[in-house]
Amino acid sequence: MKKLIVIVAVLGIIKVNAQTTQETVTYSVKADNSPAAAMMGDMHMTLYYKNGKSLFEMSSPMYSMKTLVTDTGTLMLMNTMGQKFYMRQPAAPANTADTAMPQIQYVDETKDVAGYTCKKAIMKTPWTDSAVFWYCEALPVVGFGKDAAIMKALKGLPLEYEMNTGGMVLKLVAEKVSTANIPESTFEISTDGYAELDDKTLGGMMGQQ
Repeated sequence: MKKLIVIVAVLGIIKVNAQTTQETVTYSVKADNSPAAAMMGDMHMTLYYKNGKSLFEMSSPMYSMKTLVTDTGTLMLMNTMGQKFYMRQPAAPANTADTAMPQIQYVDETKDVAGYTCKKAIMKTPWTDSAVFWYCEALPVVGFGKDAAIMKALKGLPLEYEMNTGGMVLKLVAEKVSTANIPESTFEISTDGYAELDDKTLGGMMGQQ
């Protein structure tokens, strides 16, 4: 359970810059080098963003998650082995002084991912041991992870990335990028049937091995 919550924390908050119009990106997700990887199985992640709002959906045989990000904050819904929880987080203040910025090394390499030319960046962050991103400068910058603001230094949308988090290696690869219209109803999610996950409950879950 602890590893699963760490994964949720790392991947579960996405913030899209204001100039974004709309786009849908579907990723395959694989996890290695951890007992939790077997629990998670084959995973897929879809990112929707439109007019300053974003919705992140992840699904696997063992759990599912939705994360809605707007100007006012974040709403995350998790269904983990039949346990349904939701969390709310207000929007972080702009230009937070104590935000630890990542170390980014840009590499002169390119590759094609989902039909887009991507460039390579190697990054170190407070919540990963290491991360390699293949980002597309033609697509808007997206911040991933618990502290989305620290990712804004990246020069484009990551379409493929691999990160080492506490010994678990996560790899995400974009399978499809679509610019088709996204209905507003896509961003309407409900907490009905979900219990609120407070700091005390989250601390207990993080303590489980």
